[in-house]
Amino acid sequence: MKQKFSLSLFFTRLLRYFQKLDRIAIVWYFIVIAAIIMLSVSFSFTVFQHDYFKQKADAQQKKTIKNPISRGTIKSSEKSLAGIIGVSMNLGTIAVDPSQEGSKEKLLDFLGDVIIEEFCSQNTNAECIENISNYTRGGIENQNGLTKNILKKNVIGYLKNKMETPIESVLLKADLNDVQVEKINSWNENSLFFVVNNLYVNPTKVKNKDDLAKKL
Repeated sequence: MKQKFSLSLFFTRLLRYFQKLDRIAIVWYFIVIAAIIMLSVSFSFTVFQHDYFKQKADAQQKKTIKNPISRGTIKSSEKSLAGIIGVSMNLGTIAVDPSQEGSKEKLLDFLGDVIIEEFCSQNTNAECIENISNYTRGGIENQNGLTKNILKKNVIGYLKNKMETPIESVLLKADLNDVQVEKINSWNENSLFFVVNNLYVNPTKVKNKDDLAKKL
């Protein structure tokens, strides 16, 4: 006749068994149980929670350091580029010469990738959207379903509008003295204007750039 399993009876017998063990056996059992627990926890960390702890470790041990690069012109032997292929400068002050030949679509696509990488690669999705919104002044923080492709389209649209908008104010010289200001005002050149003692030019109003360059 089979006996029904009794949990209380099982633990009673198990307790009696351990009471009869000597100290060496008890220590041995303790080591085995501790080893099983440690292996189980270690297996959980390395397999089931691997991605989580790897992300935590990377955040603690890795740091992105931006190394400042030398600013200046990048020379070219092509005559059509007048010896200059590009100018190395900060992203916020990048300028495009619309008179140069080339694919505007390829340039916009490249700049879109650069800006997305700059604002999103080391940030959360929410921070990425906020950065792009601030950059494009688009107020897109509350829109749903913003993927990186959609954000890139927003950036390209903003850049395209900037490229097609003529520049009407370029600083030529800062902190001119009163004598210099008076002399320049005597030319009656509509393209030149002052903000305090800082001289600016409106390129859209320059009639003879060579003549103006000689005067300046």
